[in-house]
Amino acid sequence: MNINERDIVYGKDDLKIAIKDIENGDNLIEVETVSNNVNIDTIEKLKKKIINLQIPVNASNFFVKKAEIKLDKILKR
Repeated sequence: MNINERDIVYGKDDLKIAIKDIENGDNLIEVETVSNNVNIDTIEKLKKKIINLQIPVNASNFFVKKAEIKLDKILKR
């Protein structure tokens, strides 16, 4: 399986957000926190921080993987 993507990385406060433009697919985001940030020490706090940024994202599955999306599209053909 070959997944082609283009990344654009933004920084805001204590987060780095990479927007992944997947060829023939969806846009996904990857989020990294500053390593010494003790304010975001759980997954739930990270989800809340992302939601508070008011980025138009599908919050129903924060852990979707590119390969899952690709496989789902192949199986639905």
